[in-house]
Amino acid sequence: MSKFVLEWSRKSNGFHIQPVETMLAGNQKLFLLERSHDYIVLMIGEKEACHQMADNWRPRLIERVKHQCQPETI
Repeated sequence: MSKFVLEWSRKSNGFHIQPVETMLAGNQKLFLLERSHDYIVLMIGEKEACHQMADNWRPRLIERVKHQCQPETI
């Protein structure tokens, strides 16, 4: 059974799940192009486990959005 990776993007404040092979191929392509991305690997495992972890952390993403949208007090 193939392994999947759970990644988080700061820019979109979202999760991304894909096969490890796909992630590595994309990273190698970016390396060759001397570019980067903002995805951070959170875990590698079975697809269902990655979805479960994303579901567990989703409330934290929602909290971040709430804090970013609150007006500043002076």
